[in-house]
Amino acid sequence: MKVHSPIRIVADSHLRLPLTSELVRSASKVPLWIVTAPDNDRERVEAFEDLGVKIIETDLNDAGYPDMRLAFEQFCDLGITRLLVEGGSHLQATLVKEGLVDQIYWFRAPKIIGGDGIPALQSIGLKEVSQAPFLELIGQRQLGIDQVEKYIFRND
Repeated sequence: MKVHSPIRIVADSHLRLPLTSELVRSASKVPLWIVTAPDNDRERVEAFEDLGVKIIETDLNDAGYPDMRLAFEQFCDLGITRLLVEGGSHLQATLVKEGLVDQIYWFRAPKIIGGDGIPALQSIGLKEVSQAPFLELIGQRQLGIDQVEKYIFRND
């Protein structure tokens, strides 16, 4: 059986990730790729590369974040066919808006946070509720007091 090691991918428009972070320090053992803008300081790019980090440059979208559709095309060219994304609300919204997500695992705790919480997604640009992506629940299970639900995106 062939063992696949994970490749950690960070979307970082301006290469703000500290060179001393554990992600960077362990890049020689567990691959780290950073998706970033093409106009970063070349010395900083080289410093990351010297530490074993692969830099993937892509244009920025209208919001100033890496164009993930272009990044995904580069991932495909590099042999990546599946991703597990743990991202912030801007990245998650971008992936949904661009149609780059086919499954969601939704973890829920039995707590109500309301407007004091951090949204899972930023705006995905809906003008009407009818434009919202439709999810189909295909599995769920209890994890202690929490719940995890697995959804797929439907095209209707």
